[in-house]
Amino acid sequence: MSRFSSIIKYVSIVVLLIVTTSCGPQRPSNVLPPEKMKAFLYDFHIAKAFGDDADYSERYNRSIYVDDVYLKHGITKEQFDSSMSWYARNLSDLVEIYDSVRSAIDTNKVMIDELVALQYQVPLVTAPGDSVNIWPWYEIYRLTGTPLNNRVTFDLPVDSNFRVGDRFELNVHFNYEYENQLDSLSAAIMQMALYFNNDSSLIDTRTIYKSDLYQMSLQADSLGELKNIKGFIYLPPQVKEQRLLVDSISLYRYHMQQKDSLSQDVDSIHISKPDSLQQVIKEVQQEELSLENELQIQELDSVKR
Repeated sequence: MSRFSSIIKYVSIVVLLIVTTSCGPQRPSNVLPPEKMKAFLYDFHIAKAFGDDADYSERYNRSIYVDDVYLKHGITKEQFDSSMSWYARNLSDLVEIYDSVRSAIDTNKVMIDELVALQYQVPLVTAPGDSVNIWPWYEIYRLTGTPLNNRVTFDLPVDSNFRVGDRFELNVHFNYEYENQLDSLSAAIMQMALYFNNDSSLIDTRTIYKSDLYQMSLQADSLGELKNIKGFIYLPPQVKEQRLLVDSISLYRYHMQQKDSLSQDVDSIHISKPDSLQQVIKEVQQEELSLENELQIQELDSVKR
């Protein structure tokens, strides 16, 4: 999975940066011994990867993952920093430590993947088959338009059961409490996007003005190798009280004969090149930043109380 790859990549970069070795002086007593450094760095890089890839609603907890590692091993940040400084001057020891850490991560890859899957509620591998519902999350949500309850987001990485030319169909049933109050500023927005390894994307965005079952379909066969499927259901802030129930959510993957996805007759589909942005995505990202600030304020208030 991507988080495991990021751990390996980070550790590999550290090792590659160490291009020479040297024989250093005797290790001082205040420097962590090699075995303790190996154990700490193994947990440290896994915790950092978890924190860096946390969902927007969990980002304010990012530092907690790393802080728990310090507590587990009974050392301070100052001890770790001073030990790393000494090992950086004694590169042969540092190379040996990181080689051991990388080997341990490789050995425990299956366990790490399982932990990631549990943490982020994403399946390790989607079910095989020519026509499969690959939606792994809840099928029903209740949204109110308030910052803590105004969206459903998803991010599903590809795996070995995906094929070139697969078609993806997202189905969502919308049920507004007060449908007659909706306008262009208050109606919900639904989006599904296919992201490719060349940074291109294929995006379908809809504004939902009435209660009904909605479906959007995208096919991945002409923009390169697919990386992941992302999307959201977003209910903007409401002037009047409004509740939205979304249910019967499904995301089907169909193995198809290869076709040109650029010919899909869907007016709202947008093919995005690496540097292009959509206004709706900007708005959602701004909402996420506001949510992070609000969560941090609530956390500070709870501490004060």
